[in-house]
Amino acid sequence: MMRRLHQQSKETIVEFVRVLALPVAALLAGSGMLFAAASPARAEVREIAAYACPKPDGNFGYPADQTKYIQCKNNVGTLQSCPQGLVWNRNAGYCDWPANAGGVARRE
Repeated sequence: MMRRLHQQSKETIVEFVRVLALPVAALLAGSGMLFAAASPARAEVREIAAYACPKPDGNFGYPADQTKYIQCKNNVGTLQSCPQGLVWNRNAGYCDWPANAGGVARRE
């Protein structure tokens, strides 16, 4: 039963956005959730249904965009973005300057 629920969670794409720098609040809007907290950053988090984590836990490069990576926790992959101006360094396994990562940062 637990395995079946885990497989079902991989087949769905769950999308929610954390908007920061607003008073602390939680709002439901349609099918997504909007979380607000006091901080000057904005982050978008998206679970990836078609991605199979190579290991249960860890960070791995996202093949479609070098400015993103997949964060796997318990075999569930979540799409993360590198900070502005950085790209995923496949050799080092973290976001790095394009000159160090061997690539050029591209934003779509």
